Amino acid sequence: FPVTIPREKLMFVFTGIPMSPTINRSYRPNMRTGGIARTEEYDLYKKQFRTWSLLNAKQLILASKELMQKRLHATFEFNFLRQDIYCKDGRIKTLDLSNRIKTLEDCLCGALRIDDRQIFSLSLIKQESSSRNITARIAILE
Repeated sequence: FPVTIPREKLMFVFTGIPMSPTINRSYRPNMRTGGIARTEEYDLYKKQFRTWSLLNAKQLILASKELMQKRLHATFEFNFLRQDIYCKDGRIKTLDLSNRIKTLEDCLCGALRIDDRQIFSLSLIKQESSSRNITARIAILE
């Protein structure tokens, strides 16, 4: 059956977000409870993200007011250095984007004061850049 891409009404763009760790580096098994626990790397990322969010507080507050209780589409552009993506011989390295979503989503949704269940669709882009960071585009769906 055909897939319909939702049309976007309004978009907020956030640049220079620190690169999120993979889910494997963010969480570890908690042997005591049988669940999972956040790692030191997760805590470090949260501090880096908090610093970024303080520098972008005005934009986050403005977006937060518009995004509350809306259906959203998120596009995350993961910017990596060439050597992160390709081997010296040109082969593509193992660099899984989907493992980086949860930590980023938790921090960004927290900063925007929205619930991650509002994200109805998601796009991921891996691209070569001169620096490691993330650009997030959050759009309100019609």
